[in-house]
Amino acid sequence: MPTERAAQASLRAELPALHVHAVLSKWLHLPEAAEDFEAVGERLVRLALLNDARLGVEPRPKRRSVPSMGRVRAKPGGRPGGRPKGRPASR
Repeated sequence: MPTERAAQASLRAELPALHVHAVLSKWLHLPEAAEDFEAVGERLVRLALLNDARLGVEPRPKRRSVPSMGRVRAKPGGRPGGRPKGRPASR
């Protein structure tokens, strides 16, 4: 379950079967072998349906990409090189 790190303590206090994922630290993991797997899974679904603010993460803002120097860019409304669509290149 993806969750902000600040919300993890609260969720883990309510649902002790949840563990911080070993690789994805913003994820809480419910081990398949947990004794109360079904009950905890159902509770997580209920929390998600109630739009619990502790669930989910806000995506980072996207960085603007900087075009490389050698890249050919299409002209607005056209194709690279200004050749109209469907017209063969002159030889």
